[in-house]
Amino acid sequence: MPITLTEVVNLAASILNASPNTYGVIDDPLHPSQELQAAALNADNQIIATILDTPGHRMRRKFAVKVTVANGDVITDPFEGGVFIDGRAGIPLTPGALAIKQRNANSMSTNKGYYCLQGNIFTFTGQSAEVDVIKYTPNGSLQSPDEYVMGVVTGLLAQVFPKEGEPELVSAAGHFAGLFNTVLQLIRQGATTLPAPTPFKAG
Repeated sequence: MPITLTEVVNLAASILNASPNTYGVIDDPLHPSQELQAAALNADNQIIATILDTPGHRMRRKFAVKVTVANGDVITDPFEGGVFIDGRAGIPLTPGALAIKQRNANSMSTNKGYYCLQGNIFTFTGQSAEVDVIKYTPNGSLQSPDEYVMGVVTGLLAQVFPKEGEPELVSAAGHFAGLFNTVLQLIRQGATTLPAPTPFKAG
């Protein structure tokens, strides 16, 4: 079941309540719930961007879609590696090896089904091709995997404190920002779950 904004905001509220004399009362005029929801969506975007920027991350596949491409098309979206040519799994080749196959593709059916991605240019032997690419579009709801809900909570908390002014609030900002940096590093390392953020304790 996908994580929701309400779930993340409630979890963040519990951490804030355990961090005395910092944020204040949630939903008072100074801290409307929309503030926490916007921070949660921003944290969600950062987490997904980190997943998509990590080659081989097992959760990248969640954002993979198949697109039809023509011979010589430029693929601008991140390439995820799934290739089907004429309905069968494609076989990657170097540019030189593919050129040899292309010269003979019209006369030998065994030379069909090969491809090469050089730079962003996709070439292949065969009639039609589909490739898996990564596409992510923010849509106003959380899209991080459920396993990363605590990362979204941490990222939310990293945004709600001022970066200057009252020393205690600045310290709280630094505390949660440091935790979120650790979260992003864990994601880059392929973590399957993320720890809950620890409350801020002044002094």
